[in-house]
Amino acid sequence: MWRKAGIMWINGARCVRPDFSKSARLYFRHLSEYCRISNETIWDELTQFYDMEYITYGVIHVKQFKSEIEPSVNNLKIRIQKSLTIKLNIIRSIIFDNQLKPLQRRVSDVVFNPNIIVEYLPKDYEGCSCRTDSTCQRTMYFCQNDTFTYIRNISMGCYILESLFLSSISCFYDQNCTDIIKRHLDKNYPYNPELQPLNIFEESQYENNVTIETLIGNLFIEEWNDFYDYDKYYKSCQPLSCSYEIEERPSFLYILTRLISIYSGLTIILKILLPNIVRLFRRKKQPSTGMYEFYS
Repeated sequence: MWRKAGIMWINGARCVRPDFSKSARLYFRHLSEYCRISNETIWDELTQFYDMEYITYGVIHVKQFKSEIEPSVNNLKIRIQKSLTIKLNIIRSIIFDNQLKPLQRRVSDVVFNPNIIVEYLPKDYEGCSCRTDSTCQRTMYFCQNDTFTYIRNISMGCYILESLFLSSISCFYDQNCTDIIKRHLDKNYPYNPELQPLNIFEESQYENNVTIETLIGNLFIEEWNDFYDYDKYYKSCQPLSCSYEIEERPSFLYILTRLISIYSGLTIILKILLPNIVRLFRRKKQPSTGMYEFYS
């Protein structure tokens, strides 16, 4: 619905300054585009991850499997999040460092001097200059006949990207805030009645006042699912045979059997060894006899 934001607003009559109805088209288009880019980033990284091979000498235990796979999965999550964040930070840095002029006159005002030289004066938001600080902001508003209606927690920044990043989603959970937006929508716009606040009681890892920058930084991911399966790993290995060990406390019958077997073994050994030992002992105890000759 928001992709057509440029044609659904009531015209702000007699307002010199651009209001939200003028920038909403870019605002929501950027939001939609970052959602699409986040989705593409995730799938690109997952495709590369799935192309990797996991090789083991033999089938390993499920505990060892998880201990080896989980660090790789956690590193993948971090890499996915950093991938988009790094790209966006580069874009923001290029725009600000080169003082690029936006399509809409948000970062500067155009002033014509007597010599017909065009000058760009940096926007100043409550003492914060867009020339030196890209995070300057003020609260976004609607303007009708020079009457301003401010939109809570939706920001007007130096650039549309910064406006989006500095805003939070709390307005979309608030009935009063969404009512303000609906009042400035064209009544003939077909989706006007469908604009309702988000369900504040719906379970989410995000607070209802989280910034859009945080959502984009997390690639709009609500929850990571486990995308590895030990059963699939086991089936892909197709082992020909398996061995296993059962650890259990020995029962009384087992102990008794072992004692009897030990006793029987000792009995057999003693029956074999004792006669030979006795004979040897007796042989050593017998007096030796010999012949002695005397010469005179």
